[in-house]
Amino acid sequence: RLAQQMRKDATHKKIQQRPTVSDTISSGRLRADPRKLHPSLHRKMQQLSKNFLKDSLNRKLANRPGGTDLMSRGVLHADPQRQPAPSLQATMAALQRNMLKDQLHRRIQNRSSPDELQQRGILRADPTNGPDAAILQGALALDSAMKRDKLNQTI
Repeated sequence: RLAQQMRKDATHKKIQQRPTVSDTISSGRLRADPRKLHPSLHRKMQQLSKNFLKDSLNRKLANRPGGTDLMSRGVLHADPQRQPAPSLQATMAALQRNMLKDQLHRRIQNRSSPDELQQRGILRADPTNGPDAAILQGALALDSAMKRDKLNQTI
């Protein structure tokens, strides 16, 4: 008797908490008010909705860009048939970045010093920096004066 009363109370509580028809329609659990539609029309409406979605997906799949188009836009980075699995692509890109970084660091470490470049005539000395600045400025002024004198003598 007690168990029967408990079931009755639980059922009564669930009925009171049950959402209304308008709530189920607005939340999308029901497509239309079942009290206003014949069941066969309701099934037909669901079938039409399903077919509409299917047709829409097929149109989108037919119009999607190909692999070469995606490669030209920069979405794909290599030939899709030769590319590794998508789970490895991010790792591969990070590895390539790190390899490039390492290569640049090695080249920077092995580059010639400014003194060596000056000796080979690739880099000019900056007359405003260093301990020889006054001497170098004087040498440049003397060189330009000599060129001016030579030009004046030829005229």
